[in-house]
Amino acid sequence: MNYLRRKLFLKKRVSRRFLREERVVIDTSVFVEYIIENSPYHDLIDKILHGETGLKDLWTTPLVLSEVLYIVSRLYRIANIQDPNARAKEYVSWIASRCKMMSIEELAIKAGELKKELRISLSDCYVIAAAEKIGGKALFLKPEKEMIKVIDKIRNLNVIFLTEIISSV
Repeated sequence: MNYLRRKLFLKKRVSRRFLREERVVIDTSVFVEYIIENSPYHDLIDKILHGETGLKDLWTTPLVLSEVLYIVSRLYRIANIQDPNARAKEYVSWIASRCKMMSIEELAIKAGELKKELRISLSDCYVIAAAEKIGGKALFLKPEKEMIKVIDKIRNLNVIFLTEIISSV
């Protein structure tokens, strides 16, 4: 199988598997990408957040909400949106109404162990730990720079990346 056909085959396989997942823990990167209306992933994220992909059990962590507030507030400020902090808080509240939340206490030990092993951001470790706890997948926008070094280990931890899911979802 040539490289391009194999790559497309793998994407389709990831996509089908993703559609069958019922539980997913969403990372900051996905929520931040959602507010970028001209993002190539906006429509797919919209479908995910509104339950149109088969994913009915959406989760996140308190650390993700904190990161979203910080990043989105800054983006809104740069975009000259009036009262960026209030708008970012509204967005975080909306996310919290859509996603189930797992407490930090439930995940602290596992996240710490992942941090030692993988040496990626602590928030990302919490997302992966939460996915493991619920028996689901951790959903990130794309592999982050620090993840590249340990990408095989990360893939074995039920992590999926939106950039690898074909747009037919």
